[in-house]
Amino acid sequence: MGIINFRIVFDKPVYMGGDDVTGKVLLSITGGETKIRGLKLQITGIITVSWWEEMEEKSNEGSYDYEEETHIVKAKKVQKEVFYRQQGVVLEKGNHQLTIGDHEFAFRVPLPDTGIYGTFRSKEKGAVDWEAKCEIDIPWGFNKNVVETIFVNNLIDLNKHPQSIQPFKDSKQKTFGFLCCKSGPLDLDVNIMKTGFVCGEEVTLNIQVNNKTNKVLSIIVSVFQNTTFKRLRKSAELDVIQKQVVQQCPPETNETLCHKLKIPLCAPSTQNLYGAMDIEYFLQVD
Repeated sequence: MGIINFRIVFDKPVYMGGDDVTGKVLLSITGGETKIRGLKLQITGIITVSWWEEMEEKSNEGSYDYEEETHIVKAKKVQKEVFYRQQGVVLEKGNHQLTIGDHEFAFRVPLPDTGIYGTFRSKEKGAVDWEAKCEIDIPWGFNKNVVETIFVNNLIDLNKHPQSIQPFKDSKQKTFGFLCCKSGPLDLDVNIMKTGFVCGEEVTLNIQVNNKTNKVLSIIVSVFQNTTFKRLRKSAELDVIQKQVVQQCPPETNETLCHKLKIPLCAPSTQNLYGAMDIEYFLQVD
């Protein structure tokens, strides 16, 4: 008897700054009619930075004369800050009688169009999370809550970054083996038409391959996300967010490869994200 299957369903998977976060609150009533006073929903943006610190710990374990021994231990520190909070009403406060069965309530909560930070999560040290929390106000009882994660992406106007439309070219040579066993070189020339892209856009790479080795080599394209955490003495974290094998090239291959790499859903390049971190991306061809 009571409220079951209480959850939040969003109308779309990704929201941008300036969008209204829309969706439905779903719940089911079993066993008999249930009284509630209302439903409210809150959108929250949270930035988290975590790090390890070395600390001295004193103990007398293992010492026959009970003298204190000092050990160096590592302790994880976590700092969280709420940078955005907006509350909306799903069901106005009052005396509401919910009958047995399924119920749904639509909601709409706006996001700001400026000064917004997109969803971001590194492997260990930092994150920007958005969540929606819905609360049922239950008279003479304990309120019920449900929390769902929202993916929010902020927009960057590439027109304000003229360098992003400039073409880029780079060359690389690599040899294999050592001394008398050293092979001929692998020469790579890479061209892209611009350096600024948005999520979902395809990067067209023209790769000139000249394989003078005696090996069959795989040409691999990777996208790296490099995050610098300013509050952690500029500690950095490098993550691979996309990796693809373009083609296997046998010995004496000399050809131009055209490969399209789709930019995955990720946080945009950002400088001084909430005063805590910088995010940038690198493209690598090996």
